[in-house]
Amino acid sequence: MGTNYFWVGLIPFLTAIGSKLLWALVVFLIGNFLIKAVLKALAKNKVLEKSEGTVRTFLLSFVKICLYIVLVISIISILGVPMASVLAVLASAGVAVGLALQGALSNLAGGIMLMIFKPFRQGDFVAAAGIEGVVTEVTLFYTVFLTLDN
Repeated sequence: MGTNYFWVGLIPFLTAIGSKLLWALVVFLIGNFLIKAVLKALAKNKVLEKSEGTVRTFLLSFVKICLYIVLVISIISILGVPMASVLAVLASAGVAVGLALQGALSNLAGGIMLMIFKPFRQGDFVAAAGIEGVVTEVTLFYTVFLTLDN
């Protein structure tokens, strides 16, 4: 008799979980398709086509990461996880990553400023920090010089 009550309660429970999982899968597939479509549209955007390659790559990667974070949060919400705890975990992770990468993030900010303000470009002769040479490559994290003595 106790087994019968188990099956009577189990079927609605499995139906509810199955419908949430199915809905989350549908949202994931549609969201993934939409993210790829948005990224393709941004890549073909005339403003981004005119920008420098590293800036374009950085912006596309940033938009991609942000959109996937929104998608994951949406799926977690559909599955019934309380959003307050999810946001608390994300905030804690953001603070921890920010503190761990403090030096690297300041270098990244400096690289972004170099990309935006462009004090020098590829092919310019530059003297910086006791090094003189021609700039061969400018990226977010480093600048490559070809010095006078190679």
